[in-house]
Amino acid sequence: MNKTLKIIGLGIAATLVLVGVFLNLFSQQKRLDASAITLVKTDSLDKDILWIGTRDGLKKALVEGTQLRGLQTFLRGEEITDVVFDSPNEILIGSRNGIYKMAPDGTQLSNLTATQFGEVHVVAVTHEPNDPRKIYAVVQDGLIRSKDGGITWTRIREGLNLRYTAPWGSELTYNIISTSLHQTLDSDTIYVGTNGTGIFKIRIDQDFWVPVNTGLSPSIGAAPIAPVESIAVDPHNPDTVYITLEVKGIFKSVDGGQNWIRLTQGLPETYYHRTAPSLVSIGKTDRVVAAINRPLLSQIEGAVFLSINSGQSWQKIARFGEAISHLSIIDSTSDILFMVDEQIIWLTPNGDRFNTVEF
Repeated sequence: MNKTLKIIGLGIAATLVLVGVFLNLFSQQKRLDASAITLVKTDSLDKDILWIGTRDGLKKALVEGTQLRGLQTFLRGEEITDVVFDSPNEILIGSRNGIYKMAPDGTQLSNLTATQFGEVHVVAVTHEPNDPRKIYAVVQDGLIRSKDGGITWTRIREGLNLRYTAPWGSELTYNIISTSLHQTLDSDTIYVGTNGTGIFKIRIDQDFWVPVNTGLSPSIGAAPIAPVESIAVDPHNPDTVYITLEVKGIFKSVDGGQNWIRLTQGLPETYYHRTAPSLVSIGKTDRVVAAINRPLLSQIEGAVFLSINSGQSWQKIARFGEAISHLSIIDSTSDILFMVDEQIIWLTPNGDRFNTVEF
């Protein structure tokens, strides 16, 4: 009898373990993988809708309190790098394989670049607000632009130096990793940052790039200039540009990148290699925010800094025991949006937390 009860007990225990495993796998399938998220943006027409780019497609979700509801997935299998929804009837999506266009409900999907380029790694994409047929995209090795809604494209690389010969003779190749495309299209100038050869800019009606690197710090490795992790441009004055350089900190230019100065007052003195990138963003006002990630004892400290005087001085307004990513300022509200681990966090313009969504 005791032996029978023992066998039954073991069977029940095994069943519970299997049920637990199944429920855990089911839960993991339902949750978003924070490490796979590539971007987070609020919908331009409905601030309660989030668009989340991942390495496995574009997600759309409704924010209800502290939860994401009604999660939808589009372009499954694509690594998403950008999304633009300026039109209520059309969305432009950048990916590692090209540029897609679709309706907000996921229908009318088409690849705009496959015919001419095959695969092309898009860093950012947008179109002119008054003429959506004119599309511009920064790709890893230059700019592509279309004047006919993506039917035909022109590729511009002239003047963009992405190669460097190291002192020992090796030829090194670099890529574009950051851009001001969304912020500066109205001013007809686009800035891009590379992971080794500095910053370049181009006017949208020109066919050549101009380097603007005076005052930038060299890399700690073989590259001539430290990687440009992010770029933010003053919406009222496109000649005022902020950037973050890996290990080197935050720099500012007031002459369109011709000269750069390092910003220090209220910011950390030391930045570190091989941590999450530091980021900078600017909204419609003079407020500038930065996210700086650095080692602290056995973990990474992510801190948000705010400047209300165009970068002259900074104040730490939030800190976390995890790295901060995907920093932006929402134009319609000036709220600060970013990610920490498996949370999407909103701060007021003054730095007060008013919502957190976990997934």
